[in-house]
Amino acid sequence: MSELGLRLKSAREERGLSLEEMQVRTKIQKRYLIAIEEGAFDRLPGEFYARAFVKSYAESVGLDPELLFDEHKDELPRSRKEPTELPPRVSRKKSTETKPAPVKKNSRFSSLISTLVVAFIIIVFIVVLWLFNLDFEDSGAVPRDSETPGDFDESGAPVDEEDEPETGVESQEDGTEEDEEEAESEPDPQEEELEITEGSINGNQSELFVSGSGEYEVLLEFTANSWTVVQIDGEEVDQSTYSSGDDLSYELSAGQELFIYTGNAYGIDLTINDEPVEFPQERDVQRLTISFEDE
Repeated sequence: MSELGLRLKSAREERGLSLEEMQVRTKIQKRYLIAIEEGAFDRLPGEFYARAFVKSYAESVGLDPELLFDEHKDELPRSRKEPTELPPRVSRKKSTETKPAPVKKNSRFSSLISTLVVAFIIIVFIVVLWLFNLDFEDSGAVPRDSETPGDFDESGAPVDEEDEPETGVESQEDGTEEDEEEAESEPDPQEEELEITEGSINGNQSELFVSGSGEYEVLLEFTANSWTVVQIDGEEVDQSTYSSGDDLSYELSAGQELFIYTGNAYGIDLTINDEPVEFPQERDVQRLTISFEDE
C-alpha cells in the first residue's frame, strides 16, 4: 500500500466514511476507490483518470489535492504530453464549408436544359394555337360562288327575299294554324266544370250533390289503411280494409247515387272527373252520400 493511499484512507476513516458512502460522494466506483487506497493506479482506466480520481477523493475527505500532488508526485503516474490541439470546431466547420462545390458545371447544364424545355413548350403551344385558328377560319368561310338556287332569277339578276312570291306550302301552314286556333277555342265536353253542393250533415252522415256533366268517373285512392264500404244505388259493390297504394274507380251517370262508409277518411283521396273532392267533415269515420244530377 502506498503512502498516498494510506493518507487518503486514514482521512476517510477519521471522518467515519465507508467506501459505499465515498462512492456516492465522488461518483467513483468502489473498486477504483480501493485501487487508489492500495496505490494500484494501474487498475484505473488511465493515467488521466488516476489524477482526477485522487483529486476528487482528496476533496471529499477535506484534503488539499494540489498539496498532495506536490508531496506525492513520485507515486502518481505522470501525465503524458498532450497531443497537438485541434482547431476549434467552428473553424474546422468553416474550412469544410469553403471547399469549392464540384457540381457547378452540372448546375449550369441543368439550368440550360430547363430553359430549352420551356422554350420548346412555348413554341409547341404557339404552333397548335395557329393551326387551330387556321382550321376555324377554313370551316367558317363561305365561298362567294356557293349561293343557293333561287337567289337569282332566270336573267341572272338577284332576287330580293321580300319580293319572292309566297309558296303553297306557306299557305297550307297558315291554314293549319287557323284550324288549330279554332280547335283550341272550342270547349272540350270532357273538361266541363263540375258544380258540387253540400247537403245536410247529421252526426257522421253528410251529403254532396254533383252536377255539370252527364257522365261521372269517381276514383278513391288510399294513402293509408282504411276499412271502407261502397254502395251504388243502395247495392254494396266493395267492402274491405284497403292499404296505401290501393284504389277503387267507378263510372256513374246522372240520377245515380254513391254511398261511401269509411273508418279513416283522412286516408282517402277522392276525385270526380279528375277534380279533387274533400270529405265534408273533419273526422275519421264518415258516411258520405253523393248524388249525381243532370247538367
